[in-house]
Amino acid sequence: MLEIPESFFKDEVRHGFLVPEEMKRAWASEMKVLDMLMEFCKKNDLRCFAEYGTLLGAVRHKGFIPWDDDIDVCMLRPDFNYLLEHADELPPSIRIQSIYSSNMFHTFKALATNNLGGKLTYSKERMDEFYGCPYVVGLDIYPLDYVSRDPGNAKMQKLIYQLAYKMLYMCIDLENIYDDQINTTIENNICLLDLANADNIPIENKREFLTGITQLADILKRYVGNSFVLSEKGPIRNQLCRLCEALAQLFDESESDTVSYYPYIATDDIPSWRKKEWYEDTLWYPFETMSVLGVRNYDEWLTHNYGPNWYLPVRGTQVHDYPFYKSQKEYFEMIGAM
Repeated sequence: MLEIPESFFKDEVRHGFLVPEEMKRAWASEMKVLDMLMEFCKKNDLRCFAEYGTLLGAVRHKGFIPWDDDIDVCMLRPDFNYLLEHADELPPSIRIQSIYSSNMFHTFKALATNNLGGKLTYSKERMDEFYGCPYVVGLDIYPLDYVSRDPGNAKMQKLIYQLAYKMLYMCIDLENIYDDQINTTIENNICLLDLANADNIPIENKREFLTGITQLADILKRYVGNSFVLSEKGPIRNQLCRLCEALAQLFDESESDTVSYYPYIATDDIPSWRKKEWYEDTLWYPFETMSVLGVRNYDEWLTHNYGPNWYLPVRGTQVHDYPFYKSQKEYFEMIGAM
């Protein structure tokens, strides 16, 4: 059971950076979501590991990096899939969002959040439960898939995944053009029939997309033995998301020495692979007023991700706007709730 003393919420300067009460309450809310997720994992014999800046913060600061405002965790694929399949068993004050829960979702990590759906509201009930924080909070959950130890299989998987990933984001570009025509949002995912009938999508864009889909289907049939056919009436984007998910899971633990959040392999964005053995030897680390599970060999993990000087605090390294709740606060102020 998470316990946070009232003194935690006081303004505090950490490493020369002011962390105000407002941010402390947002931190506490995220910690509560994490605590509920970890209780679910404990009950079901699942493991949830601190990842990225959360592990760095746990090791270097025994909590949040002072100028960071989010929590990242990861799960090995079998545990991640179990979580998605049993998400309705989580406490009613949080939910899991993923490509399987909403056509709106097109990232391959899941989100554990206290946003229970509908329009953003200034909720007294949410504030009462989440330490006086009025904002919707969440934490990212990254699935780690097994990468084949066979170089040929790993290369084949990467190339096919890259093509499927490319088609997914080409689809999103087409949706944006289509949405401008019918004045809607991408919640109404475009299907093949919409694509065929959309007058404002240039014919060359349609042709390029359909050619890519045909090429993808041919490659899948040749190398994976998978017959991929887009449903005419189903949302194209969600179908491609699910295909990418299937491709990421082509290999199992017995075929692998490394794991990865697969989209990072496909895009070569950041160092993506991790030794499978790192997640077999773990340790509980202090994190503010709670503890988080992480790899015991933190130096090798952090050096792999952040370089040999990971232990030196550097501001401005977060990859999203700070604070995360800025737009929510502006909205609440606009409607007179704050």
